[in-house]
Amino acid sequence: MKNTLKFEIEELTKLYYELIEKEEKNIASKEEIEQIEKYSKQILELIKQQYLELEFDFILECLVDLGHSPCLLYDDDGHWAITSDGVCTAVYDGPKDWDGVFQVSKDEWFNTPRKALTDYLNNV
Repeated sequence: MKNTLKFEIEELTKLYYELIEKEEKNIASKEEIEQIEKYSKQILELIKQQYLELEFDFILECLVDLGHSPCLLYDDDGHWAITSDGVCTAVYDGPKDWDGVFQVSKDEWFNTPRKALTDYLNNV
């Protein structure tokens, strides 16, 4: 049986993207444009409220779907951080070499990726 929370998020994401496509084609109504933001907030709140029930990679993919750019970092000393504060080369048309610089404060490093994700979610 499929996780109902995951299913609900996937369905909301489909609706979100349908409206994004209409907006990009300049055929979305004012109400539909407003609904895009509502779907985004609703999806993020569902994730935040019950993130321990969802797979780590599913949450990251959802954040990307909502326009976030989460980057999982490891400091070679056993600590993890997730940040979207930084700059990097834009990549189009498939994987390419790129450079990136990220700003991570000492309070954003954690002993597990899941704890880093918890911190990220608490701050978006």
